[in-house]
Amino acid sequence: MNKILIISGGSRGIGEGIVNAYIEKGWDVFSLSRSINENLKGANQIVVDLCEGNKLEQIIQTVFEKFEYNTIEYITLINNAGSLGEVNRLENIPELDIHETFLLNTIVPIQLSRLFIQKTKEWKARKSIINISSGAAVSPKYGWSIYCSSKAAVDLFTQSVALEQNELNNGVSLKVVYPGIVDTEMQGKIRSQSKDSFIDVDKFIDFKTDNKLNDKFTVGKEVYTIDQDISIQNGSIIRIQDNR
Repeated sequence: MNKILIISGGSRGIGEGIVNAYIEKGWDVFSLSRSINENLKGANQIVVDLCEGNKLEQIIQTVFEKFEYNTIEYITLINNAGSLGEVNRLENIPELDIHETFLLNTIVPIQLSRLFIQKTKEWKARKSIINISSGAAVSPKYGWSIYCSSKAAVDLFTQSVALEQNELNNGVSLKVVYPGIVDTEMQGKIRSQSKDSFIDVDKFIDFKTDNKLNDKFTVGKEVYTIDQDISIQNGSIIRIQDNR
């Protein structure tokens, strides 16, 4: 066990594609998700509701107890779990939904990154954090005010922490990845919206009809390649090209 991946939301969607890519390369994978995916052979799947914040430290501690730090060559945290939240004009979105969307999309990645950096501070291993964001972080969408802003916050968080880590010996490398429009359950939710809540819904229906969505397993391999590329500047935002 000398290469470790810890990933949130690894049981389905983009996360499943990422987990498969790392397992194929011989990494030991620890997936933190609300459900088990029986097709993910070889992954250590830990069932947890990441929004129960008081559990995060305990879960990370449990994961880190499974290996000896001085045997690790490379360790990566991928913050992938996320939610579109309710798609609607802001005045129509319940307060609880705003809170839950920011909690999963922004606060959980920040907390997991904080714990990861604390745990690996003295490690000699290569250390990496990849935050799965979205082009919506820089491209406002009608009805997506909460999703867009929660992802934009992650982008600037990543870049700010990268500046801090640059000042340390063997600091953590941080990157943001925009995976493009990927054929997942989230896209199905987007296509199911009414035009009143999301005026661009027809465009996203056409993406599916015209076979312009990225495949989650292809995206997973792209994320792995990005993780391995030491030439990428710390704090970079990398966009995976889609088929549009």
